[in-house]
Formats: sequence, C-alpha cells, structure tokens
Amino acid sequence: MVEIKVCPLCLSPRIVPYLGGICGQLYKCPDCGYVGPIVLIVEEEELRRLAGGSGRQANKEVRTKHGG
Repeated sequence: MVEIKVCPLCLSPRIVPYLGGICGQLYKCPDCGYVGPIVLIVEEEELRRLAGGSGRQANKEVRTKHGG
C-alpha cells in the first residue's frame, strides 16, 4: 500500500514541507493553513476511512497527487 502524509487538522494530502533545518521539519497545509511539525502518515484506505463523509474529496485528492 501507498503511505500518504496528510494534515492532522483537515486530513488533506496536499501538505507540503515548509521549513526545515537543524530543529527538524515543518509542514504547511494550503487547504486549512496549518503549519507545524506533525503530519499523519496513513495508507490510502485508512485516509478514506478517516475522511468519512468527505471521502469523495479525499479520494479525488489522493488520485490527483499519485497520478491515479
């Protein structure tokens, strides 16, 4: 299975590295504005389960990000 990094607040897979260095990595979510060191690493199926009612949006973003 493919592991995907997602935002801990909105579960968006569009989270991107923002800053990094000696203190570690920070990530930024363009969807909700989250900036922080914590991301969730989930498998594609788990993301669908976590997204619940917004599963269609999560599925679309996963396919777009991973070329499916």
